[in-house]
Amino acid sequence: MNAETLFTTTEKNLEKFIGLLTEDEIQDSCTSTIYYRGKEYYENNLATSVVLTEAKTLLNGKVRGNKTYAVQIRLKERKVYASCTCPYDGEVCKHVVAVLLYAVNEEIKIDTAVPGNSDTNIKSYLDSLSREKLIDLVINYAPEEFFTLISNRYSSNSEALTLLRKAQHNIKKAFEDRESLYDPRVFEDVLMQQVKKLSGLEKSLPNELGELIIHIIEKVDHAFDEGYLYDDYNDYNFEPPETFYSFVTNYARALSFRQKTEFLEELDEAVGQSSYSTFSGVYKTIGNVFDNEDLPHLKALLTSDYEVLSYGLTETYYQLVAGLLSPDERKKILSVLKDGNSLWLCELAELLIHEGRRKESIAVLEKWLAKNKDKLIEDEKVYFLYLDLLKAEDLDLRETARESIMRSPTRAMLEKIASLLPLEIAVYETQLEKKNAEGLLDYLEDSGRLQDALDLIKRNKNIWGDRVFGFYKKNKKHFPAEAVKYFSKTIDENLQHTGDHYYHAITDALQQLKKIDVNLADKLKTDIRLQYKRRSKLMSMISDI
Repeated sequence: MNAETLFTTTEKNLEKFIGLLTEDEIQDSCTSTIYYRGKEYYENNLATSVVLTEAKTLLNGKVRGNKTYAVQIRLKERKVYASCTCPYDGEVCKHVVAVLLYAVNEEIKIDTAVPGNSDTNIKSYLDSLSREKLIDLVINYAPEEFFTLISNRYSSNSEALTLLRKAQHNIKKAFEDRESLYDPRVFEDVLMQQVKKLSGLEKSLPNELGELIIHIIEKVDHAFDEGYLYDDYNDYNFEPPETFYSFVTNYARALSFRQKTEFLEELDEAVGQSSYSTFSGVYKTIGNVFDNEDLPHLKALLTSDYEVLSYGLTETYYQLVAGLLSPDERKKILSVLKDGNSLWLCELAELLIHEGRRKESIAVLEKWLAKNKDKLIEDEKVYFLYLDLLKAEDLDLRETARESIMRSPTRAMLEKIASLLPLEIAVYETQLEKKNAEGLLDYLEDSGRLQDALDLIKRNKNIWGDRVFGFYKKNKKHFPAEAVKYFSKTIDENLQHTGDHYYHAITDALQQLKKIDVNLADKLKTDIRLQYKRRSKLMSMISDI
C-alpha cells in the first residue's frame, strides 16, 4: 500500500501520540474486516521488530504473512502516515493495524544505534584477529551456501560439468513431477535447491548457466499454460524468489560487458515471449549487473541502438545511464520511450520546459493525449503539466480541465483544477461525481465540507459500503442522528446473514453506536443475544461491547 494519512495530532513525536492512541481509534481508521485481520495477526505474534527511531518521528515494524512485509508509521507536520510493502491497494492494510496494535499494547524499543557505528565496531574487531581466528570464525559461522560457492568456484571443469548435469537432471524431474507442480511452494523449494547448488560456477560455465536460466523461464511459462504452478485453494501462484534473481544477477555480473548485454537480450526475449508476468522482476535486477566501469560502454550501446533494442531494455538502460547523457541524447531516447510510459513523456516535457520551449512541450503532450484519447490517464502529472503550460501561455483552460477530470478522475485532479479555476470548481465537482464519486467524497472531506460530503453519500449509490461506513465512523460527532440511523440499519442488514464478515460488521456498528447512544446500543445488544444466541461466534464477538 502507498503512504496514507491515518491521523492528525498536536503531539510532536510518535511516542507521545502512541501513548494516547486507543484501539478504538485504530479501528476507526479502517474497515472492520481489515481491523479484525490485523488484530488476529497481532494476537498471533506476527508483528515483530517494532522499533521507534531515536528522533521519535518514525516507527518501523515487520509483519509475517505469506511473506514478511515492512510497515512504516511516520509523523510529519502533525499528520501520521502509514505505508506497507504489501500489494494491498486499500487505504489501510492489516499489517499496519497489527503494528499499531503492537505499539499501543507493548513496550516499544528505541533505536539509538549510530549509523555505521555497528559496522565500524565489527570491522575493528575483525582487524584485531589473527588469520587463524578469522578462518575459525568463517568455518564455524558461514552459511552452507558460502561453502557451496567457494567449493564450486575452485572446482575443475569436469567437476563443474558433473554438478551442472545433476542439477539439470533434477530440474527436469521437477518439471515432470505433477504433484510438485500442483503445489507452487513445494516446486519453488525443489527448484531453488538445485539452483543454489550451481552458485560459483558462473565463470567456468558461462554459456551453460545462461542457457539453463532461459530454459527455466520457458518451462515455467509452459507449466502455467498447462494449468500448473497455481494453488486455487490458497490463491497462490509461483513467483520466482529473490534467491533466483540473485543467482541471475551474480551470473550476469561475472560476464564480460559484451557477454552481459548479449545474455540480457536473450533474457529479455524469453521474458517478452512469456504469456505471463512471472519473471518481470528480471528488469529490476539489471541495475545490479553493471559496474561503474560498464556504464560508459552501456551509454554508447544505448545511444547507438535505442531504436532497435526492446522497449524494456531501452527503458532499463536509460535509467542506468541517464546522468551520463546530454540533453539532446536524453530527448532522442525519451521520444522513443514516451509512448510506452507517461513517466518518460513528462520527463521529456520538463526537459523542453527547462529549455524555454513551452510550445513544443505543449505539442508533445497534446500529441500523446490525442494518441491515447480512448484511455483513462492514470498518471495525473500529464494533465498537471499540460494545464500549467496552458496557464503559462495564457490559454483557455476550461475545456482541458473538463477533459482532464473525465480522463483522470481523481481527488488530486480536482484539487489541481480548484487551484487554477477556483470560481468554476462546482462544474468539475459534478463531473468527478459521475466518474468517481468516492474521489469527490475524499475531496469534500479533506476540504472540511462535511455537509456536502453527507449530501453526496445520501444521493449517490455508487459509493462502496465500506467507504460510507468509514465516513460515519469518522464523522459521527458531526452527524449523530444520521450516524445512529446508519449504524442501526447496518446491524439489521448484516443480521440477515451468517459468517465472520457479517459478524465483524455488526460488532463494529455496535461499537460505533455505543459512542453516540449507549442506551440504544445496549438495547440492540440485548435483542441480538436473545434472538441470535445460537450464533456462538457472534455472541463471543459482541460480549465485550
